[in-house]
Amino acid sequence: MQTKFDSIQMMRGIAAFSVIGVHIGMIGNGAFGVDLFFCISGFIMMHVTERSAHQFLKKRAIRIIPLYWFTTIVVSVVMFFKPDLFKTSILTLEYFIKSMLFTPYYYHRLNEQPINSILPVGWTLVMEVFFYLLFFISMKINHKNRHYIVTGIFVVMNIIGLTVKSDNTFIRFYCVPTLLEFSLGIFAYKLLTRSNAKKWSRSASIIALFIASFIWVSLFALKYIPQTTGIIELVKYGPATFVFFLLVFKALEEHSVPRPLIILGNISYSLYLTHLFVLQGFNRLVYSTDSYSLIGVVLVIFVIIPTTIFVAWVSWWLIENKFTEWIKNFLSTRVTKSLRMP
Repeated sequence: MQTKFDSIQMMRGIAAFSVIGVHIGMIGNGAFGVDLFFCISGFIMMHVTERSAHQFLKKRAIRIIPLYWFTTIVVSVVMFFKPDLFKTSILTLEYFIKSMLFTPYYYHRLNEQPINSILPVGWTLVMEVFFYLLFFISMKINHKNRHYIVTGIFVVMNIIGLTVKSDNTFIRFYCVPTLLEFSLGIFAYKLLTRSNAKKWSRSASIIALFIASFIWVSLFALKYIPQTTGIIELVKYGPATFVFFLLVFKALEEHSVPRPLIILGNISYSLYLTHLFVLQGFNRLVYSTDSYSLIGVVLVIFVIIPTTIFVAWVSWWLIENKFTEWIKNFLSTRVTKSLRMP
């Protein structure tokens, strides 16, 4: 069994890179990277709470809030001074507060669809936070059976979403099949950490990686299947990303992962939250890549993507690394001082 999960770090990088493709107009594909993120999250939450749930919510908050709040504030400042740059979003105090609190809301210019965040990719963080809260509650009910409890809650919520027609924000946003992808990651953990699980041979690993690569490439073709919602959307991406996850994890269980791919995974959260700043800034100030052109392809490969990775690395180093370490030390110092007080 892997301890550092280098293969998962690699998959985080793949997921983030896929989502970047969605926001490069000439590509406009790769949304299934989010499905992989959710599967990974279910796996990791099971792993980090296997022995203890000590300070679970605190650790999760320190992990995701600083960068999310920073990027949300940056977008809000830009929207305040340059609202004309945003075609489908507006800034209000209500939207800002709800965004900072990971709370979905209705936005009339988007056809009354519940959205969650001033930050365009922030809806996934709202889903993540909701999962963390339900997972925490499940652990408090029964730690050993936490996976059954949280999955049962998701199933009930999906039944509600499929049977109850309502404009309620909670039902419209949360009672959706997407939540079940966290449970796919949970199931992957139970499947992959069995004591009798056998290691794969080198040849089996190579074949598995080939199949996984084929699956990931095939997912790009699913974009051209007519748009669907509800349980059909889960069937489109959920099972495929689940199988992809299993194959890559097992194939690399006894093998090293190239260092650049691990680094890409390390900065994947920053890459996910900051890439739009680079893409939109480049599109509006330098050259639009919304439609296909040879110049656009060259710029994407040799300028935009390297710049996006560099900005993500800086964000990771300053905020995810240095700033969150300062927060941890600050909180630790406060706790120590409080314990010393008579």
